[in-house]
Order: sequence, then structure tokens, then C-alpha cells
Amino acid sequence: MVNKTKMIAEPGKQDIFIVRELDAPREIVFKAFTDPKLYSQWLGPRRLTTEFERFESKNGGSYRFINKDEKGNEFAFHGVYYEVTAPERIIGTFEYEGLPRKRTRKLRSHHV
Repeated sequence: MVNKTKMIAEPGKQDIFIVRELDAPREIVFKAFTDPKLYSQWLGPRRLTTEFERFESKNGGSYRFINKDEKGNEFAFHGVYYEVTAPERIIGTFEYEGLPRKRTRKLRSHHV
């Protein structure tokens, strides 16, 4: 089964919705977003390593991680978790430290 990714960007809004149906129980998908050992295995491009300085996947928690390439270049990201409700929703920010503006992301899982 091929699970296509659907992206929704409405004109005049700064939100981008990314929808993908996965052939896995939502509890496992949720764990992949909240367990740093699992998250670091799929986060970012495969050619980069991921190292977490902080990872608190809970309401009011925060995270910071660094992606490194083979030349030693570093790309740092951080954010806060406003809401973590297992296994259905994560609301938080996602910010690349090289950009001037903060981004918010939401993960909502539905049982199909």
C-alpha cells in the first residue's frame, strides 16, 4: 500500500497542513513523535545525524536538537510543547534557529 502525502496550503494563511495515512496503530505513530530514541531515527534528512540536547514531550515541555552533516555543519532546532495528549494530538512550535520567525505545528491522529 502506497500512502500518499497530502499538503494543504490555503491562500492568505500561514498554515500548512500535511496529511498522511500510515499503516500503523496511532499509538505507535504517537510514540515515534514522543520517544527521542525513535524520533531521532526518522527526523530530518537521512544523511544527517540527530542529537537531542533536551526532549520533554509533555504539556509545557520543550526540546532542542542539532542535525549534523558529514562535514560537521550543524543545524539547530528548538520548540515548546503546548499540548501533548496521547495518542491523538501534539501542539507545539518548531523553529530553525537560523530563521527569524517561530513556527507552530500540530499533530492530530485519527483512528481509521
